[in-house]
Amino acid sequence: MPDFEKRKIMVVDDDSIMRELLKGLLRNAGHSIVGEASNGEQVAGVLEKVTPEVICLDIHMPKVDGMQCLEMLQAAHPNIVVIMISSEATLPVVQGSLSKGASGFIVKPFNAAKVLDTIQRSFPKQAA
Repeated sequence: MPDFEKRKIMVVDDDSIMRELLKGLLRNAGHSIVGEASNGEQVAGVLEKVTPEVICLDIHMPKVDGMQCLEMLQAAHPNIVVIMISSEATLPVVQGSLSKGASGFIVKPFNAAKVLDTIQRSFPKQAA
């Protein structure tokens, strides 16, 4: 398998176990974890300190949920790739995420290959 681009990634999920699983999976694949948050309200504060290329963003969180956070990110940081994560993978939820600017959607419980493939496909192919 060809080597893929290593990315700087931020993980946002209110479930600390999910955050740790996702961070471990991404680190094992060679990506850098540059930040994390447990809800959408914390994201702006983290983004004052770090600049991720990718944000893996849970949909269902307290305070500011993933969809509200996605809208904020699209307005303030349109160059950051946002990949939504949820166990609720209904057509309206997936289509709503993509129509609001998400670059991909990962279904919980996720598998490593699917997560890594979704991140890789979220970036345009670089000319060789």
